[in-house]
Amino acid sequence: MGREMSGRVRVLSLALCAGAVMAAPATARGQQAEGSNPILGVWQNPDGTVEVRTEYCGRNLCGVVVTASPKAQEDARRAGVANLVGTDLLQSFVRVDSTAWSGTAFVPDMNIHVAAHISLIDADHLKISGCEFGGLVCKSQTWSKVD
Repeated sequence: MGREMSGRVRVLSLALCAGAVMAAPATARGQQAEGSNPILGVWQNPDGTVEVRTEYCGRNLCGVVVTASPKAQEDARRAGVANLVGTDLLQSFVRVDSTAWSGTAFVPDMNIHVAAHISLIDADHLKISGCEFGGLVCKSQTWSKVD
């Protein structure tokens, strides 16, 4: 799990973790103010090819692709994802402690869903880890906060 993601799995770059999530979850998508919770906002993968906005979807954390480079979009199209922008990359993430979340991430360039974990490094960085094949193949990346 300690190896950095590369190639196609990097697009997965399961976005986002946040720290000390103390505010109560909102009841509707995006309802909670971003300033009150460091997990909420826009995060960029290490290559700068994908940006994901994290927000609450009901009681769970989710993340939707807000920008993607032409190459990331083409890689996703080749895998069968028609529109990368607008795709829910992070799904059903629940808080497991003050700086960690677990859920499912969608890897668009492979068109698969994987078990994923987000952990906050600091207010501007998070580590996203994802595993497939029952945890036999795991990768992780550090994402940076854009806003």
